[in-house]
Amino acid sequence: MSREVSASEPPLFLKDISEKNLWDKRFLIDPEIKMYFPEESYLGPLRSAMPPSLMVTEVPRRIWPALPAIWVKEEVVAIPHLCYTLLKSETDLEKFIYLKPPFHDSLRFTI
Repeated sequence: MSREVSASEPPLFLKDISEKNLWDKRFLIDPEIKMYFPEESYLGPLRSAMPPSLMVTEVPRRIWPALPAIWVKEEVVAIPHLCYTLLKSETDLEKFIYLKPPFHDSLRFTI
């Protein structure tokens, strides 16, 4: 099973994050991530914006569209869960965006 991309939450501007934030009811976003991107950056679903340089990954392609991506001016600059970034830094961005524990809320679960 995977998330339907049309059900994803709207984009979240990184500059507006001041504490850990739950985006799309699945991903915990650490506010420190905004230190690595320009002010106009936002987090949103990857949708169909697959970077051509991204060829091989263990993550099944059918779930890529609903993964969180960092966008700047309508261009994908990072997809932490696919280890893709246009940053010159060696920073592992995946440590700033991670799945919440599946049973974080006793009445819901995340897949």
